[in-house]
This record gives sequence, C-alpha cells and structure tokens, in this order.
Amino acid sequence: MANIFFDLPLPVLNGPGAAVDVSAQGGEKTIIVDGTFTGATITVEASVDGGVTYGTVVILQSGSSERTIELAAQYMRLNVSGRKTTVPFSADVDVGADNSGATFAVLPMPAGNGPGTTVAVSTLESLYTFVVGGAMVGAAVTIEVSDDTDNWAPIVQFSGLGGLQSKTLTAAYMRVNVSGRKATVPFSATTSLGSAAGGGGGGGSSGSPYRFTYTCLIGDGSDFVVTLPVARANDNYVVLGDQSTVTAIFAMSFPDGLAGDRTTTTFRVITTASVTAGDTIDFAVWERS
Repeated sequence: MANIFFDLPLPVLNGPGAAVDVSAQGGEKTIIVDGTFTGATITVEASVDGGVTYGTVVILQSGSSERTIELAAQYMRLNVSGRKTTVPFSADVDVGADNSGATFAVLPMPAGNGPGTTVAVSTLESLYTFVVGGAMVGAAVTIEVSDDTDNWAPIVQFSGLGGLQSKTLTAAYMRVNVSGRKATVPFSATTSLGSAAGGGGGGGSSGSPYRFTYTCLIGDGSDFVVTLPVARANDNYVVLGDQSTVTAIFAMSFPDGLAGDRTTTTFRVITTASVTAGDTIDFAVWERS
C-alpha cells in the first residue's frame, strides 16, 4: 500500500476553490498548510455525495501547520474568507493519505418524522463520515445503527442545520431518524456517508516524510535557502517547518513560484521575523504524487 498526495487549489479571491477528487485515499489524512495569510481564514471542506454538499473539516489560520484527521471524503476543497487585496496572501495546502480508497452511500430521508429506509453497511469499513445538507430549521436528523434491524442506537445528530461528523464503529445497518419536522417549515435535508479504513491501516514507505533539523546561520535573516541533507528525486515536494529552539517566534512560508525557489537539493524559506544564528527549525518534506 502506498501513500498519495493532492494539492488543494486556492480560489482567486474569497469563496470556494476547485474541488479535488480524493476518493482514492484512505481515512487517516494529513493536511499540511504553509504560507502567510494574515487576517484571512482557509476552511477545508469535504463532500461525500459527488460534490453537491460540503461540510467543514478544519479551519486554518496563517502560518505553517499539520493536522492529522479521520475523514472518509469523496471531494475536498478550500474556502477562503476575509482575504483582502491590500494584504499579502500566500498559501499552499496539501492532503495525504494511503491509497486504500473510500466508499459512498446515501441514507434516505423519511417522508416526515420517524425512521427512514434501512441501509446495509456490513461490507463497509469502520470509519464513517456523515454530511447533512439542506434546510432543516427546527428539526433534528439522527443517524442510527443496528446489528439486527430490531434494536437501534443513535451515533450522531444534526440539529437545526447540517454539517459534517465522523465516527468509527462497526455496524450491520444504518438509517436516518428525523424529529421535530413541521409541515409548515421548509425541509430539504439530505444525508450521505463516506466509509474508509481509519488509522492503523498503514501505508507504504513511498509517502513517508523525510525529517531533519536545520541550524540557522549568520546572515540568514528573514529570507534564506535551506540545503537538504539528502537530495530529492524531483522538486515537486511539500515542506513543513516547526520551530524547535528559537530566539523569537515567527511564522514561516515556503514559496515555490520563482525559478530556484525549490530544487532537488534546496528550498527557500521566508519568515515574518529575522532568525538568529543558532536557532533550530525542524523540517519535514513529502513527495507530491
């Protein structure tokens, strides 16, 4: 089993960017962001119904960071808010996971209140991501599970509005149960799910990060080049930096827009404050697919 990585495109300004099909990925995903986008927010969103309905996965703030999450997604995209043309904006967001893939299904809504049609899920994996969309003011949508269709138990609930929730469990059957719905209030909720192998599934070494510690030099300042201890196969890789021992706290970005910004042996680093000789930074490098 190998690991695969996707770059999530940013929109030109505020709003959603282009969606990326990530259905070939397994459930344990690592999201890596680097860049500087002060005052703006980047929301990572996911869909399990072909890109029709999206729910929030994680909200990113300016600076480099890494998040490992459990998510069975069909499509992922970025949604930017608060971006101003007068403020510098630079960001790169990638998502990586093993290539065990995911499966998707719809949980039918009932005509009114009460349970919907039962769906067999015994052949699916143990990680489930549920996305509920549409209007449901005043109502609640509860996902229920059963091993025999006689006894049912609730696992997650969406009250008043949709969203995204993930849960790890083993079940034979699932269904939706609606409550609080009124004939006089518009109701158009939909529920879909994604299923994938969660954490512990393992991955091949081809996508493992290469990690090393860099000691800052006299003259590095706030814009410098780091030499990789081991050359990469190509210059199409992702860089994540974490301050280890530093004199002053700063944010980092790793531009890759100009010739020479990133090569098989070096990459460029820009910091919001000048580094001090002797500061140490821990770097991780991933190959992009």
